[in-house]
Amino acid sequence: MKKILILLIGNFLLLATNTMAQSKKSIDFTAIDQWPLLSRPNITADGKYAGFLVENGTAGNMELLLSAIDGSWTKKIVVRDPHYIGMSFTNDSKFAVFQTGDSIGILELGTNSYKFIPEVDRFEQVTPGLPYIVYATKGDPELTVFYDPATERQLLSRPMGSRILSPDNTILAYTIPNGTKQQLHWYDLTHNKDNVIASAWQISNLKFDKEGKQLAFIASQDSGSKASIYLFRHTDTMAKPFMEPDAIPLQGNFRFWNIDQFSNDGKRLFCDVVEEPSAPNPLRKLPGLDVWNFNDPVMQPMQVSSFKARNDILAVLDLTRNKLDILGYGKHLLHGILNGFSDEWRLFFKTNDGYFNEGYWNQLATGEIIAVNTQNGKQRLITGDLNFAVAQTYWLSPDGKFILYFDNSSGDYFSYCLDDGRKVNLTGGKQLDFSGSSYCISDYNWPGGNKLAGWVATRNGFEVLLKDKKGIWRCSIDGKIPPVCITFQGGEWQRLDFNQVKTAGIFIPDVNTVYEEGKPVLMAAFDPETKQNGFYSVDLSGKLSPQKLFMGDYAFQVPITVHSWGFAEIVKAGNADIYLVARQSSKESRNYFITKDFKTFTGLTSYYPEKQYNWLTTELVKWKLPDGRTSKGILYKPENFDPARKYPIIFHYYEKMSDNLNVFLRPNRSLCPIDVPYYVSNGYLVFTPDIECSKAGAGVDALNTMVSAAKHLAAKYPFIDAKRMGLSGHSMGGYKTNFIITHSTLFAAADGHSGTANIASWALNLWSDGGSQIHTEIGQYYIGHSIAERPDLYVTNSPVYYVNNIQTPILMMYNKADEGPWLEGVAMFKAMRRAGKRAWMLQYDGHDHFLNEGDTLATRDWTIRQKQFYDHYLMGKPAPVWMTKGIPADRKGIDDGLELDTTIKTPVGRLLMESEKRKLSRAALRNAALLRSALPGVK
Repeated sequence: MKKILILLIGNFLLLATNTMAQSKKSIDFTAIDQWPLLSRPNITADGKYAGFLVENGTAGNMELLLSAIDGSWTKKIVVRDPHYIGMSFTNDSKFAVFQTGDSIGILELGTNSYKFIPEVDRFEQVTPGLPYIVYATKGDPELTVFYDPATERQLLSRPMGSRILSPDNTILAYTIPNGTKQQLHWYDLTHNKDNVIASAWQISNLKFDKEGKQLAFIASQDSGSKASIYLFRHTDTMAKPFMEPDAIPLQGNFRFWNIDQFSNDGKRLFCDVVEEPSAPNPLRKLPGLDVWNFNDPVMQPMQVSSFKARNDILAVLDLTRNKLDILGYGKHLLHGILNGFSDEWRLFFKTNDGYFNEGYWNQLATGEIIAVNTQNGKQRLITGDLNFAVAQTYWLSPDGKFILYFDNSSGDYFSYCLDDGRKVNLTGGKQLDFSGSSYCISDYNWPGGNKLAGWVATRNGFEVLLKDKKGIWRCSIDGKIPPVCITFQGGEWQRLDFNQVKTAGIFIPDVNTVYEEGKPVLMAAFDPETKQNGFYSVDLSGKLSPQKLFMGDYAFQVPITVHSWGFAEIVKAGNADIYLVARQSSKESRNYFITKDFKTFTGLTSYYPEKQYNWLTTELVKWKLPDGRTSKGILYKPENFDPARKYPIIFHYYEKMSDNLNVFLRPNRSLCPIDVPYYVSNGYLVFTPDIECSKAGAGVDALNTMVSAAKHLAAKYPFIDAKRMGLSGHSMGGYKTNFIITHSTLFAAADGHSGTANIASWALNLWSDGGSQIHTEIGQYYIGHSIAERPDLYVTNSPVYYVNNIQTPILMMYNKADEGPWLEGVAMFKAMRRAGKRAWMLQYDGHDHFLNEGDTLATRDWTIRQKQFYDHYLMGKPAPVWMTKGIPADRKGIDDGLELDTTIKTPVGRLLMESEKRKLSRAALRNAALLRSALPGVK
């Protein structure tokens, strides 16, 4: 009896849940336009208050949400200004300062006490370290006011130009106009003393040293003179010219351009010099001619763009010897001086002026690593014959004693000792895998992304953390101690992907992170199999297993890829161990939580608009590819899903998207590809598969993935209608759409935009300064060969040559402002039109690769037309007039053609002569046989 009762209760609850889901609204434009988004999180230094911006969809309404962390106080403030620049807390944690309309609002936290400063032209907070705000009024926009909200008084009111605060926030240096000249002031904020320290025609590039005791700047005394470097020390009464431009030790007409920074010890000043361009000879007239020479290191168009760019030369001024040393060209500088690191050496990648994108074949685009001593200007050759991708792996250790780098030939990381020139293989004994590219081009063993995960400060110097596909390894920089994996001890964490937790405001890039020995490190963890995300405490010694703090079916900081959206920075209170964490799941909007230990999370916001609508569910699906490998994808189903129904399904793809399993997809108008929540809420299933790479090429891999996934889903799930399956891809996904429909008849409708049609023309165009060639050969298309080596591959991988095979109707969007892709779309459309294929191409004026999200007229129009297309071919609804009869050019902007056609049931071709149809039919049989032999990778 008890079992029967439990069963009855369970069935009742299931029925009630289904009934509630059935009664919920589908997502429409009203929902999209009002859908709230929480952004710009902030927390006071003492960790007692937090603030957010709530953006209400495309309607333009915004409000500030301010809350006490303990839940005792909440305040909402409407801010309608489209140029709203944000809210900040004063460093004493007493006030929130924001701009609404043309006024600055100052709210005392925990109260309803406001103060408004009206008629404000611009506003900013000076620095997170000071409680002052800066603004200018509309009545006198040249006047800059420094205001203290605690005392409600103006500290300064001056017509300021440039300004800079000392690192300790005690000195403000600023310029004001003084007749035809500028005055430079040294204002002591602590003692309220203001002194003039310089007067010149032009003053710029103010820079303090680390102690705030020296100020350097560039100044010229009149419009006809070159600028000099000036120096002011806190014991001086006036700044003095320290280095004249005539002292620059280079042949030609050079001048000081920029001051970068002081050295850590304050004894040197890093600056940039530039050469004044030579004027053309006015006495000699020449035609406007470009000469393209096959031996040019860089092609003419790239030369032109490079010529227009400033060619900085880096130099260092020794303040004790009054001597300027040239270090090298700025375009060759690998990395700037990292904060807190030694500045004794700088690394340059010196090329023979070839274009870095051609470094995999053009010997003039390869180069050598040069280490330059900033104390004496001496250079040392480290390594030669490198391409730019490998050169970017060269980093100086924090103490400046070693260079860390990846060796392309061995696939290992090495160190180079700057004291004795000794090179040591740090990882050779462990067979580590630092390859990161998903493109299967074995000839180019380049590291994928940055593998430097930080440094560990020890009593004897520094050790390095390197990340390979197995985990994070601690390596002795001198190679004396074998590498130890600090994240891999067996068990569940052996497959986890660990990454540094990214914290807003104080986030330091991995390459610049120095961990303290003996202290556990908080890391974000991601399980690539289950897609769970959370946090672990990692022991830097590797002696203790990583300790799980929290893991769950949420997205906190999912590793960033091209198409993963589960990442949000954590915000830490400046003076307290309290953290503001964004958490989301596929069923819950991103909201903010408070944590102290990353084990428990207390909700601070609760915006869940999805509860009012027919939302979605996610399921991780795994299936076998034709070559035996396993791939993954996400199946999205509506909340009111009925397993007894037959559903149409759309395959949406790019490269890999399954990491979004627990990511909340905020509804939006379609900017190009389909909006998943919008379609699922309105009766479609959507599947986003991972496309696994092989040596067959991007098109073949996409084809094998989509066909095998479609067959697997149709066989496994009886609710999927195998006759109503669609495709949707944008950009690289648009190319894959083009390829799939020219090689498969499985799909009833296809949607593709901004994708390639002809691989040869794409590789050889000038898009992105000619970058499409590397893109094609060893990038996203991974053809693996130049057109001279394998012209056949450029034909077989180009959809435009196989349009006669197409049986799937396709909707395309290519915009004229999208340069290269626009011409590809025109070529594909013309080829399909000539073959009598069902194709529509939409072009929106003023838009490029994506539609501009702010243009709600265009995005609404595209969203409607895209769905009308799918509704007709996958839902069996009537076709609109723009599909059946089109919109003539002379009716552009007059007729929209969105009304459903009541006379023509479905669009049919009417251009081809019968003789042309017969010729194309015979050609299709021949082409099919040729294609099978040309593409052996197709399964």
